[in-house]
Amino acid sequence: MSHILGGESWDPAFGFLAGVETNLYDLNENSSIKAGVIFTIQGANYTEDYSTDYLGKIMKSAQLDDMSFSGKVTLSYIYVPVLYNYVSNNGIYFEAGVQPGILISAKDKYDGGDSYDYKDYIKTFDLGIPVGAGFWLNDRLSVGARAVVGLTSIDTDESVDSSENNRNFMLLGIVRFNFNKK
Repeated sequence: MSHILGGESWDPAFGFLAGVETNLYDLNENSSIKAGVIFTIQGANYTEDYSTDYLGKIMKSAQLDDMSFSGKVTLSYIYVPVLYNYVSNNGIYFEAGVQPGILISAKDKYDGGDSYDYKDYIKTFDLGIPVGAGFWLNDRLSVGARAVVGLTSIDTDESVDSSENNRNFMLLGIVRFNFNKK
C-alpha cells in the first residue's frame, strides 16, 4: 500500500515493489548491515471537490454545479535501502535504516481521462526511513512487513500542492527468498 502524506485529497493506493538485498557487513552472529536495489510503483488516489462559488470565481460563471474529479498519481522510483538488520535466535528479525531514491517516472491519470506526464511536479530525489519486522520460516524463506516514511517533500516549486509538504509513505508486505543458506 502506498500513500502521499500531506494534502487532504490523497487516499491510499496499491503499489508494487521488487528488488534484491545483500549483506554488506556482518557485525556479529545476529546483526548485519544490508543494502539493496529496489524498484517501486507507488503513489496515491485523489479526489478534488470544488464548490460552485470557487468554480464561479475561476470560470466567471455562476451557473455551475458543485464538481469533483478524481484520479491517481503513479510514481516509479529506484531506491537503494541501507539497513541495520537484527535476527534473533528464534528467527524474528527487525530492520531499520535509510532509503534514498531517484524518480524514474510520474504519471497523473484523471478518472475517465488520459494519463499525462507529471514528472515536472515531483522532485527527482526522495529520502525515506524504512522500519520493518518479520520472521524467518526456515533458512531460505521469510515473511515480514516494512513501513517507509518519506522525510523529503516530493513537490517541486511548480507543483500546485507545494505548500502542503507532500511526502511518500509505503506499507509493505515482504516475502524474501535467500539464495544462500544462513
